[in-house]
Amino acid sequence: MGINNSSHRIGVTSWVFSNMDIFEIAELLRKNDLGLEIHLNDFDNEVGNPVGFVQGGVWPRTFDQSQRQRLKEVVMELPVVTVHGTPYDVNIAANNPALREESVRQYEEAMNLARDIGAKTTTYHQGKPTSQVVSESIMISRHVEFAKRISRRAEEYGIRTGFENLEKQDDFEYFAKIRQQVDSPNWGHHLDIAQVIMGRRGEMSGMPGTATELVLDWIDGLGRETIVEIHAHNVLGWSGVPGGMLQHRAFEDGNCLDMQRIFGKLRDIEYEGPIILEILESTPEKIIESSVRAKNMICEVMGR
Repeated sequence: MGINNSSHRIGVTSWVFSNMDIFEIAELLRKNDLGLEIHLNDFDNEVGNPVGFVQGGVWPRTFDQSQRQRLKEVVMELPVVTVHGTPYDVNIAANNPALREESVRQYEEAMNLARDIGAKTTTYHQGKPTSQVVSESIMISRHVEFAKRISRRAEEYGIRTGFENLEKQDDFEYFAKIRQQVDSPNWGHHLDIAQVIMGRRGEMSGMPGTATELVLDWIDGLGRETIVEIHAHNVLGWSGVPGGMLQHRAFEDGNCLDMQRIFGKLRDIEYEGPIILEILESTPEKIIESSVRAKNMICEVMGR
């Protein structure tokens, strides 16, 4: 795999599609030479008008071996396939030990699904405090415990894995403290470039380029070997939006991040992992149009 061939590792998350099953999503992406991130689950309402539309995805406990074999055959025709554990109603750092164990179990099931369909990357959301008085050291120890446990499975399956940085959970040093305690070549970091800057509008205002520089700092700090996957989307900073910032925008529809500079930096560090687009649009056709434009820009910067 070389840095001058990025087109074979660009995909779209199933999370942005609604009222479509995973096979319909995969076929649509195949027709447009795009890969797939399978976002678990398939039962939450994701968007609505105002009636809720169910997100596209897979729920492992209702996805039997025949379906897994069928999906494996389908995704073999795609440029790349990854799996992303559900962020909904789970918490691997919960105080309640039963809830914590059930959340870990669901994340293990996500990796089993990845093994069954041939995906080589499985990523997760970290947990969150369930009490205001839980210390950072306890939170880190719970995440380290999970990371060590899931990494053993990842090594057995030949899968790379790691946590994704999220809005309001974007402290670089926090993730570094976890990584330093996990001795596994399969454990790293899932870098969401837009969520690096979410919630920072006040810090960025009147400082052109600062948001992009922050993302570049994360890329430098993580390095090629640590980044296991990229989530790519832009951010619209606008006073008419609650909180002032709206993520999951098309590359050309955001005004906070210089996408060419960011992907130029990824080219410079010779990043070779999956690049998954998370661009929200109102129809599948518009999702594809925005994703193809983003792919073309990435290939122009990083090489086809």
